[in-house]
Amino acid sequence: MPRLLLDTHIFIWIRTAPEKLRSAERRALDGAALRLISAVSLWEIALLASAGRIAAAESLFAVPEEFELLPVLPEHCRQLLDLPQHHRDPFDRMLIAQARVEELTLITRDRSISAYRSAGLSLL
Repeated sequence: MPRLLLDTHIFIWIRTAPEKLRSAERRALDGAALRLISAVSLWEIALLASAGRIAAAESLFAVPEEFELLPVLPEHCRQLLDLPQHHRDPFDRMLIAQARVEELTLITRDRSISAYRSAGLSLL
């Protein structure tokens, strides 16, 4: 059973537009032993909402019961030093670092993140 970390856009879709999820993503979420939302995603959502890029729905700041919140830990920050520079987005880089340290599968549709497979990142 996979242990999943959600990319921010996947979490936003779960909360606001679940019909955007692909059947493989739903199956993975349904069958996951652990589903995590990073505190980094909540920070990114706040910035997106304050910039007017997404609606500031309260549901986006509430972690659903079936999910756990993953804090940013010192070892996650340290992992950033070892990441190749395939991608410059700081939120995505932290999610990648967290997934690597915690041995999680990152569920994303961001194609630029796929370059990190060669650095040991598990993706769905």
